[in-house]
Amino acid sequence: MKKILFTLVFATAALFASAQFMVVTTINQPEGDEEWGMESFTDNLGIGFMVNDKFTVGAAKNGTTMDTTFAEDGTVIMQDSAVVMTENDGGYNIFLRYNYNENIYVSLDMPTEDATENMNLGVGYSFSIWNDLYIEPNYKMPLKKDSNGKREGNFNFGIAYRF
Repeated sequence: MKKILFTLVFATAALFASAQFMVVTTINQPEGDEEWGMESFTDNLGIGFMVNDKFTVGAAKNGTTMDTTFAEDGTVIMQDSAVVMTENDGGYNIFLRYNYNENIYVSLDMPTEDATENMNLGVGYSFSIWNDLYIEPNYKMPLKKDSNGKREGNFNFGIAYRF
């Protein structure tokens, strides 16, 4: 039993010693007359573990998300010519990321509650701006259609730091 425990501890230590982590966030655009603040950068802050060169698994704080509101006739309701921002109850999103090549990636994210009902699929591009700091524009859309049979996606800007 001691040998098995020692082997597990050694394998885990070796895995984390050679592992890479990344810190990610999505930048939220302020609503209406609000000014840019720190919460614009920290509402969706998360950390990911790069399993290998292609796959990353992680969790991100579920802060403010972009949400489109529809009228009964199916038209989009806009406020101040911007997409309506809604606050979630907190919690976390789990994300999976596949790096197609060095810069292009495909992502799948889902909340910890009702995960299969609220999955989002996205595609993005990583621009290296300085050492291991990246700007990542991406487009996400839900896998499930809404009650009107539409599937509205959104364009986001993210920041990632890999270490």
